[in-house]
Amino acid sequence: MVCTRTDNAHEIVTMSHFLLSPDKEHLNAMKWIMRYLRGTTNLGLMFGGKKHVLVGFTDADIVGDVDSQKSTLSYMVNFA
Repeated sequence: MVCTRTDNAHEIVTMSHFLLSPDKEHLNAMKWIMRYLRGTTNLGLMFGGKKHVLVGFTDADIVGDVDSQKSTLSYMVNFA
């Protein structure tokens, strides 16, 4: 998961849940993902300009949800 492309990360995670007992539908979905990857090998993100800036923000709330007693964490990272 570390080296996958962000445009198909959700599909890869979803498919990994069915690795132990794949079905014909899962095989068809994997073929679709592979065709998509093959067709988009020449696409990418290009960052222009001379000054690259990485900015990150985070926010945490400890047991902020009174009903579920769960903590929440949010983050945002912006590059260039």
